[in-house]
Amino acid sequence: AMQRSCFGGAITCQVPASYVDCSEFRQIPDNQEVYAHEETDSSVVIELLQPVEGPLEELAKYHFEELRRVNEATGHILTLQPLPDSSMPHLPPASKAFKQMLVGTQEIAKFNEEARNQVHFLLAVIRLLEHSTDILLTFNVPAYIHPDSSSARAAPMTDDARDHLFSALLASFTIHDFSLFHG
Repeated sequence: AMQRSCFGGAITCQVPASYVDCSEFRQIPDNQEVYAHEETDSSVVIELLQPVEGPLEELAKYHFEELRRVNEATGHILTLQPLPDSSMPHLPPASKAFKQMLVGTQEIAKFNEEARNQVHFLLAVIRLLEHSTDILLTFNVPAYIHPDSSSARAAPMTDDARDHLFSALLASFTIHDFSLFHG
């Protein structure tokens, strides 16, 4: 895995070298970092968001539903659980940073195609309680790609490889400059 510098170095984390920084070839919003892997059609998105209203225990669910709405997809939540501090050791403890993880699937059509692909979402959300910011880490991996889809050449990624990549992302995730959240 490769150490990545996000948001001008304010955050670092590990994403495999085979994932390309999408800002090199397309416009990415200032509040996002996006890394994509061509062979598996998977991507890692790191996003800084204004905190949403509502109960903390529903936080990851809210963001998953929001993605589902944007993707015009149907979605299923498989697991929703708190992330122990040990899974993100470089972040402040739970008293200062609420952390939650969701695993789900969405059926998404790319570029208005008829063919729908099933995509696995691993989603972690961190609310920095003292900085009123939500950090959203999303790893989406096609689980089933329709033969008629433009992504049909993508090779499937194993569940182990997927879980390992996301765990490494979480374990390495470090905030170096909290002033990032006072923009």
